[in-house]
Amino acid sequence: GKITENSGDGHTVKVDWHKFDPVREWYFFTYRGTVWRVLPGENWHIDALIAFTFHDMPQEINRFRNAPYWRERFGDHAGDKKQYEWTGFYEAFADGLLAFKDNRAELISGIHEITSRVDGMALIQGDRFSDGTIGPLKDICPFTTMGLFNRSISHTKRIDIGTELAKLLNVTEIFPASLDGIPVLNNQSSWLFGFEKNRRPDDIDALWSVFSRAIELAESNDDNARDSFVSSFNNAASRAFVGWSLTIGLHWIRPWDFPALDRQIRQYLDIKLNIEIGLNEPNKRFCNANDYL
Repeated sequence: GKITENSGDGHTVKVDWHKFDPVREWYFFTYRGTVWRVLPGENWHIDALIAFTFHDMPQEINRFRNAPYWRERFGDHAGDKKQYEWTGFYEAFADGLLAFKDNRAELISGIHEITSRVDGMALIQGDRFSDGTIGPLKDICPFTTMGLFNRSISHTKRIDIGTELAKLLNVTEIFPASLDGIPVLNNQSSWLFGFEKNRRPDDIDALWSVFSRAIELAESNDDNARDSFVSSFNNAASRAFVGWSLTIGLHWIRPWDFPALDRQIRQYLDIKLNIEIGLNEPNKRFCNANDYL
């Protein structure tokens, strides 16, 4: 498009858009911002995007799929577990967390102690309480705990936070050398529950329930385990701030059993593989347990 007017308010421009018919789809190397500054010559991702946008060149999907950031999830590989060495640590971390399901006071206390000496964890200091005060979290769910080192933060911070949390949980697995391809949460929505003043008393309990039921289902896969998982998934999915992030958390704890359905995966399933994911959660915003399974 061509900008035709700048209002000068720092927020708004008018654009004479050129619409494509049919629409041209771009995958990988995407950004949430409406206006995105890219400079040619910085790297091949940018040059490819410019060529696609302005010179009608096709996107080299295979090159993007096999680039280091995406190859663990989308690349050409034999599919054996050596391609995913991080999975052992993540499963062991989940097992360590499960031991704190009924001892969350010790868990949150340990997390706050780590926060006092490790950068990048200030987000857990900002709960808002019914009396109008702001302070540190008094409770936390397992997925938000793992999200502390699975957010859009620097690689070094992810290693530092994940290593310290693993020590707290007595996890003996080595922290993975590569984090390529692991889905992460948005920094602006990395809690799977709301502020204390807004959340229901059992919101966090519901997330612990689906967490433990998912591990049971991955280990047994019998009908009773499946039914329990379905019930707990639907219960958790009905809570505010859960949504698709729940599937990302399930993928972390048992990556060989549960897929992450982040936005990029959903688009790939829909457009490239013609697999439609049902949106049968009561508010029709995301999937319910049967859709997911």
